[in-house]
Amino acid sequence: MQQAQRSNGLIQQNGIPALDQVKTLLIDLMRTSEGGASREIALLNPSDLSRLRVLAQAHRCGPLLARATDNGSVLARAQQRGLAVAREAARISSLLSEAGIAHCFLKGLALAHLAYPLPGLRPMRDLDVLIAPTDLARAHALLVSKGGTMAQFADRPVLTSETAKHLPPIHSPDQIIPVELHDRVLSADDRIAPGARQALEAALWSRLRHFPLGRTDVPVPSSAVLLMHLVLHGVHEHELDLGPLYIADIVYLLRYDPPNRSETRALASLLSIDRALRITARLLNPPEAARLADLTGFAPDAAHARPTREELQALLTLPPEGRTDFKLQVDLAQVPVRGRASLFLRRALKGPTVMRARWIEHHGGRRRAPRGLALVAWFYGLRLRQMLKTTRTTPPHARAALLALRDGLDPR
Repeated sequence: MQQAQRSNGLIQQNGIPALDQVKTLLIDLMRTSEGGASREIALLNPSDLSRLRVLAQAHRCGPLLARATDNGSVLARAQQRGLAVAREAARISSLLSEAGIAHCFLKGLALAHLAYPLPGLRPMRDLDVLIAPTDLARAHALLVSKGGTMAQFADRPVLTSETAKHLPPIHSPDQIIPVELHDRVLSADDRIAPGARQALEAALWSRLRHFPLGRTDVPVPSSAVLLMHLVLHGVHEHELDLGPLYIADIVYLLRYDPPNRSETRALASLLSIDRALRITARLLNPPEAARLADLTGFAPDAAHARPTREELQALLTLPPEGRTDFKLQVDLAQVPVRGRASLFLRRALKGPTVMRARWIEHHGGRRRAPRGLALVAWFYGLRLRQMLKTTRTTPPHARAALLALRDGLDPR
């Protein structure tokens, strides 16, 4: 039986402390989608309200918080940004279409314009564009000729591997936002059923829909394909490191761009992602969880199934700047001691351009960056210090939460 205990004034479930009030409010706001947490937010003291704003901004939830608190200036800036990104997307789509290159915008763009009430409510870090593998090189050359490459990725080879799914990011035509050109929708993952990626891509291309951005009709996936991709991407690929915005994406899609039930059930069965769907449902309020179950046909959870809601929320609210190092630490702990050094070097390895950029970030123009092995030694020293900082700032229960998530996804 699940045991609860009290620690520092917070109820613990299976050793996972309940979130503090600020983090709880942010997640509740993402669950309700219509500002249902507004009353509680209004009762916060100035210090906690300031902390909530910082937390929301770090997790790309700032515009949704601004909407809930009637912060017009933040909303206006977010909407201006959303419109600027939309213009870039329309231009990219026009360029690719004129060149005869089939393409589809993934995730953020479709959500912003078809699920969220205002495009600016759904911030985007980049534009993800799926291209057929045979056209990938041509699409890359075309867009690089308009916007150019990004200096921080200059050392990466312009190709995809068996595990990677997109090329190094490049600039959009007016250098408004990075663009990632994909030749597949999912990375390699042995927890995903064999053939799932190919099945999802076949469904995507066969069920494309278009929506107008200015004078351009932009192609995006059907709502059912979008839902399946969001779940696989958020739970399997990112292990919930996308933050609380993952909840809002699912909620807004279910409410305002609802997938077709028969199409969604057929896809869910074909992809065999019941585990990821059940994990997602644990994060939702009962009406949305029931809607997701009805759409996809997954079986209800057993009582007290792990990972628990508390464990999942702990992962969603990890500090964004430490997520990569946190996962690396967990991975290092799961391999034999003799293999840890090589794993660290593989995962932390960067090219000289990136290492010099990190040097400049830390020293400005005051000191010239070293060369060769001296630069490598400095960079790896920096990475080790960053990992030690992550160890100090990451809640001690987070590792158990991530391991529980991985166990919950393991098909064996």
